[in-house]
Amino acid sequence: MIVEEKLAQLGYTLPKSLTSKWDVSRIHVYVGGDNLFTITKYNGYDPEISGGVDQGVYPKAKIIRVGLDVSL
Repeated sequence: MIVEEKLAQLGYTLPKSLTSKWDVSRIHVYVGGDNLFTITKYNGYDPEISGGVDQGVYPKAKIIRVGLDVSL
């Protein structure tokens, strides 16, 4: 699992015993996300705005991605 500032990603590479049946050398599946949650008692829109006053600015978007990496 990779964890950076606001990024989390989890992946799995299928074993060769499965991939060899399909004449594929490698299959890797993954799921990841950005800005999934923020832990704070702040009740405004965005607790990470500089200066501490968000002025009603919307927070950063949450991003979820799923992927499949196939090597032939």
